[in-house]
Amino acid sequence: MAYTYVQPGQSLTADTLNAALMVGQVVFTATRDTAQTFSNTASTANANTGNAVSWDAVNMDDLAGWAAATPTRYTAQRAGWYELNGAISFAGNTTGSRVCAWFMNGSLLAGGHGQRVAANTTTVSASAVTLPVLMAAGDYIELCAGQSSGGDLASATGGPRPSINIKFVRPV
Repeated sequence: MAYTYVQPGQSLTADTLNAALMVGQVVFTATRDTAQTFSNTASTANANTGNAVSWDAVNMDDLAGWAAATPTRYTAQRAGWYELNGAISFAGNTTGSRVCAWFMNGSLLAGGHGQRVAANTTTVSASAVTLPVLMAAGDYIELCAGQSSGGDLASATGGPRPSINIKFVRPV
């Protein structure tokens, strides 16, 4: 069944119009511009919330979902479907593998793990899966790193720095 943004006989309010006009709009984008240390997450390199990226350069936050007090989280201010995009880059290290994953409210999202990337002497970037998620107002998203280098490993800086983009797909 197709989604109808405005029902027959419905009064058009500013809220209804705003929700309809937000469809397909990027509402949050940020990067990690300084190096962040990610702990080793064992031989499996599974991502965990202890390694959530702390965003330090917020370029767009149209719905005010990011707060400096909780810099790893984007919190939905409006219920709806959102599309998550992001990547985490890691400084060069030849041991183990790297991965990133989406967590909502502290739990790994189904299908939220990205493809594992082999270690390399140069910077490697692990892309997160592009994932549509239904969020209630107050739900939060984190992009988390996993790595199995045997010790702590820093994120890369410069061009391949970690990044996140969240698009509002549609209201509920």
